[in-house]
Amino acid sequence: EAVRFINKNKDAHFFLYLPHAYVHLPRFARLDLASKADGNVDRATVEEVDRSVGRILDTLRDQNLDENTLVIFTSDNGPARGMSAGPLRGHKGGPKYEGHMREPTLTWWPGTIPAGKKTEAIIASIDVLPSLAKLVGANLPTDRIIDGQNSLDVLLGKQNETSAHDILYYEIDAIRRDNWKLVRNAKGVFELYNLKADLAESNDLAKKRPRI
Repeated sequence: EAVRFINKNKDAHFFLYLPHAYVHLPRFARLDLASKADGNVDRATVEEVDRSVGRILDTLRDQNLDENTLVIFTSDNGPARGMSAGPLRGHKGGPKYEGHMREPTLTWWPGTIPAGKKTEAIIASIDVLPSLAKLVGANLPTDRIIDGQNSLDVLLGKQNETSAHDILYYEIDAIRRDNWKLVRNAKGVFELYNLKADLAESNDLAKKRPRI
């Protein structure tokens, strides 16, 4: 459907939002991908997303739209059961540790975004709306509070870009400011971490750094 939509609107401006069903419980996989993954359904569903995104990028190239299209790939939460968050603590659900909240985000726009550019600037999915509005010259609604901030320079890989958020709230259970993270644990007690020195959130500094 996404490929059909792109082909249909190739001569017009378009916005495509594609929320994949995978990787999510309950997990099922196509037989060919499950066989390729030696019967591992989790691996097969990751492959399903990978192939899907690849087909979309191929379509943009085939229609000569790749140099005029911004693609953003991210997720709304960390890994669920059976998946790994690597060095990060936690997972989908529960306290707002980095394994729950921190997501890699890839942006792709050949000729505009430099290949291989990396940044540690903090943005959130709530920033997509104001960022895209800035990109296309649209006005944001004025009849409601917009929590997101314009983070277009970060998304486009501009030099020396910084986060638009001095403080970022993870709902009501965590606060991020620069490298400091305050998180409410499962017992309702706040813990404090310096993510630059302790990405795994294993050294609670709340008692040692009460002022922070």
